[in-house]
Amino acid sequence: MSGKYYAVNAKCPHLGLPMKRGAIETTSDGPVITCNFHNSKFSMETGECKQWCTAVMGIPGSEMFAGFSGKFGGAKNSPATTYLVTLEDGKLYVDV
Repeated sequence: MSGKYYAVNAKCPHLGLPMKRGAIETTSDGPVITCNFHNSKFSMETGECKQWCTAVMGIPGSEMFAGFSGKFGGAKNSPATTYLVTLEDGKLYVDV
């Protein structure tokens, strides 16, 4: 994004569900990935949780159920796992 590369673990820290199809958007704080299962949002730079469980399966109006489901799984506001990405001699390296 904008000439920078990011690597984030594909599992959401909430329930371990895949985020590989999550929407990525650029915000004033940098790129953020959204878990499409519970609408949690994470910084792709730091992993910081920007929003925790505000919908269920992306269904509008499911905030009450999302709040309930947010009490299970990973601790509230758990960060996503991010990895250092470097570019050397035209090759990308991800430090896992």
